[in-house]
Amino acid sequence: YCPDHRVGNTLPRVELTDDVWSRLEPLVDQATAASFHGISEFFLDKDFFRILDRCARAGVILSLNTNGSVCTDRHIAALADYPWGIAINFSLDAATEATYRHIRGWDFPRVLRNIERYMESFAPRRLRTYVSISYVVCKSNVDEMPAAVELGHRLGLDCVKFYPLLEDGDLNWRIAAHD
Repeated sequence: YCPDHRVGNTLPRVELTDDVWSRLEPLVDQATAASFHGISEFFLDKDFFRILDRCARAGVILSLNTNGSVCTDRHIAALADYPWGIAINFSLDAATEATYRHIRGWDFPRVLRNIERYMESFAPRRLRTYVSISYVVCKSNVDEMPAAVELGHRLGLDCVKFYPLLEDGDLNWRIAAHD
């Protein structure tokens, strides 16, 4: 879970600062692949499109993680037109609206519509686009794991990734939820 999205978080949203990006950007030309994971919702980064463009010009294969909340026409076009390979993961953590609202506190049908829109836009480039959902397994969603696989199949995804939320092997863990 991205810490800046957790209930009760007091840390500011993580962004690539101009200083960090100015040091990273020259390395893009030397990269064959770049991964944007664990830095909050990268699709909201003020430089998202500039970073995508820089990676495209350098021939970089991208690996992106998103919660699926951002789905503008500009995002769809930029990713559909990206000239190289993309692996995109949607962090979902639920297979039903009730569980999604409990864990994420947001609009499950809207996220599913967004994923469907991205999948439609990827159709012409499908061989160069690997799409998955990730699912952090916790007590409140463990029973929905089979339904998550069915959902991934219905959406036409390549993979559903399950990650257990465990601390020192203790199965009595809890997560902060919206409610």
